[in-house]
Amino acid sequence: MFRIFAAGVNRLKEKFDIVTLSVGSEGSRSMKLCQEAGINYLEFPNKPLGAKFNAGMYVMKSFDPDYVMIMGSDDLLSTATFEKIHEYCLQGKEMIGFTDLYFFDLYDKKLVYWPGYGNRGTKADNNRKGEAIGLGRTLSRAILTKLNWQPWRSDANSGLDWWMTQRLKILKASPTVFSLKENGLFAVDLKSKENICHSLLYTCDKVDNTLLASHLTEKEIKSIFNYRDQYVKQTWGVRQNLQGKLQVFMPLFSECLLSYLEESSGIY
Repeated sequence: MFRIFAAGVNRLKEKFDIVTLSVGSEGSRSMKLCQEAGINYLEFPNKPLGAKFNAGMYVMKSFDPDYVMIMGSDDLLSTATFEKIHEYCLQGKEMIGFTDLYFFDLYDKKLVYWPGYGNRGTKADNNRKGEAIGLGRTLSRAILTKLNWQPWRSDANSGLDWWMTQRLKILKASPTVFSLKENGLFAVDLKSKENICHSLLYTCDKVDNTLLASHLTEKEIKSIFNYRDQYVKQTWGVRQNLQGKLQVFMPLFSECLLSYLEESSGIY
């Protein structure tokens, strides 16, 4: 999946002056992928996530950037979305982000739309309505300096978006946010049954897969579907093997082990 992300970043590099850094935890395998893609690499333990993210941000400081954008290795941003963020950067905004997102369910080959925080009906979520999601958050050098280049709580393993938001509130920062859907823009998070709460995908609104072609290159789309076929073939083989051996005696254990093996399978 990292190669898909790298292709998307390199598309943006053709038009913008971008320095990229990937923080990984799989040693030489992660480093080799980054070297092949021309992406700087930092090795750091995967947990706690807050410490890992902060380590990456602190290294970014050495590149003396005007702004730093946060993305995951399963994320893709359309060129038009990046241009929108770049416009706000030129205006000197402190923090920029968007409030909604598209997910592509690799297993079911389904593109869905998530309207963002504040739409689940819970009090905690309602309090976050209008908050920028994590993907694509872009922080200015000025605000990062105030944060000592450590935007996250170092011992946090979840809720990283929320922790950063709280720190920005303390600084009385003024986030600039916009809606992808309302502006005809696009960003997508490629998800499987293992790297997201799968029930979330089914609470989103299904949209036509042709939207991918409106915002990504033909090569990127082909890579996504090739990866999807590899993923399904591998996980289905594991599923059949495990169920055949364990379903009579330990059906629950079979599903738990299956989830673990799928998560650890590592298709690149």
